[in-house]
Amino acid sequence: MQSVVIIIAVLLVLVFLMFKMRVLKHKVSTFFIVLVIILLTLPFFGGVSNEKLDLTTFDGIISAGKLYFSWLGTFAIKAKGITGNVINEFSDKPVGNSTK
Repeated sequence: MQSVVIIIAVLLVLVFLMFKMRVLKHKVSTFFIVLVIILLTLPFFGGVSNEKLDLTTFDGIISAGKLYFSWLGTFAIKAKGITGNVINEFSDKPVGNSTK
């Protein structure tokens, strides 16, 4: 009888923890989505303020978009290069155009 009560208690605790993990998963994913949005938005406004672009005109918005996507593309290219260097550093066989 005691073992049945313990098994039911353990199952109830597991179900409770599963529901709590689901809520926690949503909170964590929401946090990371907001973080990514903030990290992608801050450079845009930093670039606009440094370049003195006028966002009240259509041409200013187009120039700001070009500047932002240029920055984003440069960031992606540099991140790709760094990732490739890290992979080459920790792998036994060189990847890509490495001359090791």
